[in-house]
Amino acid sequence: MQDYKKKPSRLRRGLAGGVLALLCWSAGAAEEVSLEVQPGLTATAHYQPGEADRPAVLLLHGFLQTREFHTVARLAESLSIAGVTTLAPTLSLNVPHRRAVLSCEAVHTHTMDQALDEIGAWIDWLQGVGHKDIVLLGHSYGGVQLAAYLGTRPAGPVSRLIAVSLVDVEHGVGASVHVDLRRVRREAEDPSQALRPYTLHYCANDSYVTTARAYYSYVRWSRSAILAALRELPVPAVAVKGSADHRMGSSWAGLVAEAGAAVVMVDGANHFFDARHEVPLHDIVVELLEARDAPHGRH
Repeated sequence: MQDYKKKPSRLRRGLAGGVLALLCWSAGAAEEVSLEVQPGLTATAHYQPGEADRPAVLLLHGFLQTREFHTVARLAESLSIAGVTTLAPTLSLNVPHRRAVLSCEAVHTHTMDQALDEIGAWIDWLQGVGHKDIVLLGHSYGGVQLAAYLGTRPAGPVSRLIAVSLVDVEHGVGASVHVDLRRVRREAEDPSQALRPYTLHYCANDSYVTTARAYYSYVRWSRSAILAALRELPVPAVAVKGSADHRMGSSWAGLVAEAGAAVVMVDGANHFFDARHEVPLHDIVVELLEARDAPHGRH
């Protein structure tokens, strides 16, 4: 496990320049692109091409959020300034051209598998415009989905996974630790597929309305399933965690490291890497992109 605070000053050299660049960045620099992710359903992403000899980074937002969520949006902005190609999609969640965050209380018809298919469609899109080296970067539950993608689909041009604040789904508010997966799987086979209230991630106290089939597609990605996917990833994985992120249990970073991912700890950062920790997060990601060999565990 690496500690950002104890790393050589090479990571810290760009702090002042990074801040200045962020201040100089102007909104609208990225182009919005559209993609039909399934028949009749179009999703959108922000795309900013960068230097051709560097990897393209696909940045994925957290649960029910959009690409405008500040942790992802600001990191995409700063990476673009640094010359890195970025693609930040908004998962459709079965809403064409979705731009708004879905509330827990909304009717949710989307499934985890649909989300993974959309991730694959955007990777194909990046390949189609000429990118041969793609790094996947997810924040919070976005990291879970990217790990699930790499655990169930061919990696193709993907060379690395960076999971920022990788969430432990069995800790804290809305944790699925008490879900009876066998019962939910039986309910998922019910052909009626009636809407029911459930607890999922931060949607606590049965506030998440969906079908048993759609619910099962998410909760089957338990803590053990996520760690199993990390152990079998075909590419190196790095988890970046803030020491002040209390959304995960104290054992989570160690479990992630045991599963084979490198863990980089950032002293004082919270789950969102906001305020003074935005630029250190940027520098860590740039360092990982520039490294010839990504830091890794058992890979």
